[in-house]
Amino acid sequence: MLLLALLFVNLVSGYAKAIVVLEERSSAILAFLSALSFCGRNLARAFGHYLAVALLGVALVAVWRLVDGAYATTGYKTQLVTLLFFEAFVLARLSLRLMLMGGQLALYRRLAAPEALASAA
Repeated sequence: MLLLALLFVNLVSGYAKAIVVLEERSSAILAFLSALSFCGRNLARAFGHYLAVALLGVALVAVWRLVDGAYATTGYKTQLVTLLFFEAFVLARLSLRLMLMGGQLALYRRLAAPEALASAA
């Protein structure tokens, strides 16, 4: 239950960041309340997007576990290969983070009230 509460707070804070950027808000507290309202109205879509990115993250960790345990790192050649694999893993994690943030921005743009976005312009 605590994990779900933490995930929900993380979900809402991500949308609060999107609201601060899109609506050029100066109050983070009001943006958090707006994000809470947005997530309440669109819980299935917002949580579905969050869940999809989380499942991709779990799959990424599973792939890393398979690759990391496939061979023993002994010597400079295998150390270089391991370094390249780890750099690819870090790049994939950054990509997942960008997918989450970009998806939240796109979802908020599409589902938010048009007058809310028009008033920010």
